[in-house]
Amino acid sequence: MPPKIEINRDLCILCWKCTKSCPAEILISNSKRKNEGKGFLEIISPEKCFECRACEIVCPVKAIKIFADLGQYHILIKKT
Repeated sequence: MPPKIEINRDLCILCWKCTKSCPAEILISNSKRKNEGKGFLEIISPEKCFECRACEIVCPVKAIKIFADLGQYHILIKKT
């Protein structure tokens, strides 16, 4: 089951560090809302999230929280 990913759009400062840090590329920015000066991220394919928490860790304002089942292990193997 994919983790629950919660984004606090009131806290988001549009730095996009989360979108750049996500190895699964499940976070994308919505530029239309960015022009309005409001933080907005869109989560695509949450089932691809393997709970690395990179987005949560790099967020300077702690606008992202990941709620996952404890005890799950995920292995990422990259082709070289």
